[in-house]
Amino acid sequence: MQSLETALSAALDALPTRQNRAGTIGSQLGISAAETGLHVHRTRRRQFFDGQGEANAAALVKRLPRAGETLHLVMDGTFTLANVIPIIQTHIGEPCRLTICTLGLNDATTDQLAGMLKAGTLAELRLAMSSYFKASDPETAARAVKVLTQAGALVAVERLHAKLQLWRPATARGRYVLETSSNLRSCNCVEVATLTNDIRLYNWHHRWLTKFFQQNTIK
Repeated sequence: MQSLETALSAALDALPTRQNRAGTIGSQLGISAAETGLHVHRTRRRQFFDGQGEANAAALVKRLPRAGETLHLVMDGTFTLANVIPIIQTHIGEPCRLTICTLGLNDATTDQLAGMLKAGTLAELRLAMSSYFKASDPETAARAVKVLTQAGALVAVERLHAKLQLWRPATARGRYVLETSSNLRSCNCVEVATLTNDIRLYNWHHRWLTKFFQQNTIK
């Protein structure tokens, strides 16, 4: 059986190359590590949660981080990262702008996000998923693009492997950044995640992701 890394490499190599572009993948997608720079912030408070044995996301994510605080989560497979989305939104308690980067997602998560957009609990949604996911599960990826764009989301499908969520409430001052090893779509692995309330970290990710979506959003 070929390894996951071998399968990923083969799937990426099978994708069509972009025309009239050269250089690194970052230059192709409008991302410059040097221009983005390094974010440095000394977190004032940290709290650690062990997700092993917890029944669901709500039992684990009982609150949002305070300003300058980071919550660290271990996820043991009893819930997926997609289950955390409505929990965070409920804790925020008002419509939010949400940016998501993920390897892939399933139909249930697509419908959940589209429903939140239609209900107004998500004021805006930008979602980036991997072109590897599109190559390996084209039907699910195509449906996600169609359903979410029709619901008003900006969607990009590219060679992006970051797993992030950026949360911006409509009026509240908090800016929440979820950085994780986990995709929205479970791969039955132990995963970790950090949820930070810090406007500088939010803005740091927001700047490079805005350039990414400006260049790579599906029209």
